[in-house]
Amino acid sequence: MALETLLKDRYEKIKGHGFCIDSQRVYSRKSDSDRAEFVRRADNLFDVEDYLQRLSKNVGDMSAIKDLAGIAKHFMVGSREENEALLYENPYLALEQAESLYSHGSIAMAKYVEKNRDEIFEELEELGAEHLYKLFLRTPIYKRYYSSKTGNSYKTNDEEYERIRKLKEKVEQMQRASQEGGDVGSVVQNELEELIEKAPEEQKIFIKRNQHLVIPSLTKSLVRIIQEEFGSLFKDKKGKLDGEKLRDYLEDNYKSVEYFIENEIPADKEEEKFKYWDDNLKMPYLEIARELFGPKKKQEKLDSPNPEVKEKEERKILAKGLGLRT
Repeated sequence: MALETLLKDRYEKIKGHGFCIDSQRVYSRKSDSDRAEFVRRADNLFDVEDYLQRLSKNVGDMSAIKDLAGIAKHFMVGSREENEALLYENPYLALEQAESLYSHGSIAMAKYVEKNRDEIFEELEELGAEHLYKLFLRTPIYKRYYSSKTGNSYKTNDEEYERIRKLKEKVEQMQRASQEGGDVGSVVQNELEELIEKAPEEQKIFIKRNQHLVIPSLTKSLVRIIQEEFGSLFKDKKGKLDGEKLRDYLEDNYKSVEYFIENEIPADKEEEKFKYWDDNLKMPYLEIARELFGPKKKQEKLDSPNPEVKEKEERKILAKGLGLRT
């Protein structure tokens, strides 16, 4: 049998076989077996993701390809020894196999999170509001979808939701400008013009006469004010993060997309519905999985029957507490 035919036959059969988490499985934060299953699937998925990202930057990274082959051999039809020989003799086939695994695995994981979102958010909130805040920073915030069918189902009021959305968007624009060596001040140009427009006439005259001194100072002040306002989001007067408000805001954001899919895309347009979900909700749901995976993986190591694994993780925690690199 020709190599191409053999591989085609195998790839058509596997479709991520054995790699994906069961997207219909119910997750309980109190179940050890659920935790172990989630950690195992997420560990493989995010390992493959990491190697694929490395290869996107350097297609000749043979170390990454070898590691991908080491993962892929477990999820192909046939014996592991046979698969290992096939992949190591043809290393770029490991890349093709890994892309297939990641494509199916990421969808399954995102659907799993979607099904168990309430339970996972409960756990993240228990672990600490900072986990929800990290999610907020990594999650695109969408314009709110309105319909007579949405009713009063949103928890954050419209004005506050939009204020936070615009503020996050503005801060992200400033960060990109800074990273790309651009002019951060240009990002707040509209805000600066509005500020000057609202100023009393005598102040406008003063600004116009001394704009070479005043404009740079006003721009820096605006940038600082916006950054400080963003930094105070979801915090009480003592600077403590409010996990409930964060959770409400994030859930409203996901609901907005879900409502759009449900109400604006015809029921018989399944492919269109999936594409919109894939473009707008899959990655945010993977970020939820990633945020839960970190502490779950750490706890698994602390609970490990292997004393070396457990001791290594305890040293990392101690070093982190002392401000040391690990």
